[in-house]
Amino acid sequence: SIVKNENDLYNEFKRLIENEQIYLYKYNDPWELCGLINFSDCILTSKLHVGIVALRLGKSVISIPIHPQKTQRLYNQINEGERCLALDNATSIEIGKLLHKYHNKSISLSDEVIKASMKNWEYLDSFLNKL
Repeated sequence: SIVKNENDLYNEFKRLIENEQIYLYKYNDPWELCGLINFSDCILTSKLHVGIVALRLGKSVISIPIHPQKTQRLYNQINEGERCLALDNATSIEIGKLLHKYHNKSISLSDEVIKASMKNWEYLDSFLNKL
């Protein structure tokens, strides 16, 4: 964990949100994480790539990034910038408001965004094939 008092913070957050359907996931492996994301309705994450997987699966995502530059840029590119709040500036009240507003509003990525992301895979594949 990147946070020493992770369990205490989670318990305080859960108390403030007053919702029994909030769970803290402790990472084990990527397949388990992807399955959990696919099973979930709303993802609250500080991790860019967790958000990317959730976006691709059409989930509702709220991002509270530790390093907000790239993450904020991504959410702005998909016209969902309000769903991204830097962890350093976030309060439990603000996070609660985002959860209330977006918990049941999934994100549908445009074909244009999906095509652009596939282009990156093509570049990577081309580069790797040259090695």
